[in-house]
Amino acid sequence: AGEWRCRILKLGGLLPLTIYPDFRCRIVDDAGGLRIEKLTGSQRLSGVLYDLGEEARLGYAGALNYAEEPWIPYGRDPDRDQVGYLIPVAPDRMRLELPLPAFESRFDILELRR
Repeated sequence: AGEWRCRILKLGGLLPLTIYPDFRCRIVDDAGGLRIEKLTGSQRLSGVLYDLGEEARLGYAGALNYAEEPWIPYGRDPDRDQVGYLIPVAPDRMRLELPLPAFESRFDILELRR
């Protein structure tokens, strides 16, 4: 849990590879459970992280939101829904892998760094 720097890497689709600069992300662990949020940039995300019973990764279910919109939860709009895995890479690095996004690319990675 805590504040993270994050950037999106978009693979395939409109361009072979697009890498965005750093944004602000946060992982929150409270009474509502473990959640991840991308807080800055025009395309944002928010969702729940959940235990898969595996040591190496957590599941993610969330939704894409745009900066000027209120947050929308997973399940409200199929075009905005996202699922994936949060994978620890090192103590200060993780990646959220998002296969088959609805827009722009074929595979997105949200790279998180402290």
